[in-house]
Amino acid sequence: MGKVTVDRKTTFQIELSNKDGETYKGLEEFRMEATEDQKPIVTFVKPGRDYRAANTEEVFTEAKADDDFGIKSLEVFYSVNGGKEQKVDLFKSSGATPKEISGTHTFFLEEFKVKPGDFVSYYAQAIDSKDNAVKTDLYFIDIRP
Repeated sequence: MGKVTVDRKTTFQIELSNKDGETYKGLEEFRMEATEDQKPIVTFVKPGRDYRAANTEEVFTEAKADDDFGIKSLEVFYSVNGGKEQKVDLFKSSGATPKEISGTHTFFLEEFKVKPGDFVSYYAQAIDSKDNAVKTDLYFIDIRP
């Protein structure tokens, strides 16, 4: 077992030593390349678009985030009729940062006391282990008669 910091393109070979100090070099030469940290990718799986709903509906949402080094948090932010923004934590890392995570939230529209013509706006935000934050597009739940 070993740890290697990769900071450039290079090649390497595996060399093993036995208890007698004899070394054996592997035949194959492997390539490795340092890559820049990428920002996370965050999307809504459901509904994945603007949505029209009655004021008594329950609207189920599912957000998904992927990252090359790992996701630290996944959150949904929402606002009713452009009011104060609220936050719902879908995932918060308590150590390990998974490379892929999804979370769900259900909007209980009846609790918001909305009426036809009102709307709920929402978006998701993912933060990776390197503190890069990415948001989805802004989506709307339009309240229909």
